[in-house]
Amino acid sequence: MENESYSDYSALIEKMRYLVSRFDGEQFEEVRSPEQTLTFDTAHAYFTKHGSDLDFEQLCLHHKKNKKNDVVFSNLALLLSDQCHHAVCFVEYDDPSNTSVKNRKEFDGSVLRQLEDGFSYLRQWDQKCNFPEEALHEALVNALVHRDYSMSGSILINANDQRIEFVSIGGLCPKLTVEDIRNGISQPRNPKLAFVFQHLNLMEACGTGIRRILRSYEGQLVQPQCIATANTFKLILPNTNAVPLDQTATAQEQCVLDYISQNGYITDEIVQELLQIKTARTYALMKTMKQKGLVLAQGRGSEKRYVIP
Repeated sequence: MENESYSDYSALIEKMRYLVSRFDGEQFEEVRSPEQTLTFDTAHAYFTKHGSDLDFEQLCLHHKKNKKNDVVFSNLALLLSDQCHHAVCFVEYDDPSNTSVKNRKEFDGSVLRQLEDGFSYLRQWDQKCNFPEEALHEALVNALVHRDYSMSGSILINANDQRIEFVSIGGLCPKLTVEDIRNGISQPRNPKLAFVFQHLNLMEACGTGIRRILRSYEGQLVQPQCIATANTFKLILPNTNAVPLDQTATAQEQCVLDYISQNGYITDEIVQELLQIKTARTYALMKTMKQKGLVLAQGRGSEKRYVIP
């Protein structure tokens, strides 16, 4: 009972922090870090390596000092510090449905080290060059810079022979759609962290990341997919040397098929949210997929769901 109470209390505290970060008018990265005993060996090495003239210390300070007028670090400092408690978790699977784990690797420490170690590992893992190197780098940068750090949990990289998925916590910023992102619209959730990455030449500015990923797949039979829900953003990079699950499927149809492969079924409501389309278009799409024999409808009305035959 004590463990359950502690778990419930921790969940409540996390939810309160999440709500405060949304409504107190202050960005998460500007808020005072709950951890103040921080070191910056990795960050200082990066700044030295790139000859940065950025005022690192000033950037990472929380500007509301305590009563003793001591230096107070912000959450941005925590993310760049060696004590950063967020992580990237890489999981390799033996099957396309991601149910049989083959290998697991975790990258922690400063987000700068997570990028360096994570990308180095991905390059080593992809020895057959099934995935464009530029796409792997941009996908990892996108996950690190744009995730919602007010929520706990790791960035997930799920990999199998067919595709590699980058899943970051936090959906799109309010009013943005997947189509906006594909068109290059950028609204960074962590603008100061994005500024640091840009200053260190680890990412481009102006929302070019997704477009660079799409460009790296030009001329390929398979294409990347972006899937956004209320609390997650998933970027799927397909294996350029793998045969698509269904070469007759359109991009939207393949997106639906991929979702069913991972979750077992899909509903009309999920299709609308997944593809950001209206009811009439959803009806027409699913009708076409049924006629092609790509999906099978089960149940009626609110109980209707689609599965792969």
